[in-house]
Amino acid sequence: MRLNEALLQRLAVIKQIEQAISRYLAINDILGYSVSLLWEALKAVMRVEFIAITAMENKIRKENRETMTKLVLEVGKTHKPRFWRQLEAAHKQLAGLDQDREEYALLELRHSFYVVGNCTGWLLASRLQTLRQSTGVEFLRSHKGNMIRGDGPLTLAFHQFYEALYAADTKMGDNPETYIGGGAPTV
Repeated sequence: MRLNEALLQRLAVIKQIEQAISRYLAINDILGYSVSLLWEALKAVMRVEFIAITAMENKIRKENRETMTKLVLEVGKTHKPRFWRQLEAAHKQLAGLDQDREEYALLELRHSFYVVGNCTGWLLASRLQTLRQSTGVEFLRSHKGNMIRGDGPLTLAFHQFYEALYAADTKMGDNPETYIGGGAPTV
């Protein structure tokens, strides 16, 4: 189960999680159940808890947005100075809500790049292994200059390379040609 980083930065959410775990253990921590069974059931319960927390936060955020949008429209129709101050305050609150959504979107994008990089790394490494078996190449030169041999190390090396290549915070400038080292010798 992957956790939402933005949720875990809020103290209220952490407290809710602690309470949910305490409630679960108070009900289910009975002698006779194995630890692995309790753990798997707890993960399922916490998945539901995270879905509920996320849904509630989305509902509250949507209600706040609708309220602020209505206030902006109402205040925008009047032309008195005190209403302009209210209008500015409402615009600031709306901007804050938008910023929260942007931060969440950035965290989500980073997470998706990590997942895509991970999957892509394994797929490309697997494809390379298939091609290597059909062409008879047994050794490949890594970007560090050493020779790699064997299915496991080759797959792992390419997986790590492509995972790092597609990661969101990567500073890797290598491309696959320089990683392989040009023409790979066959044995």
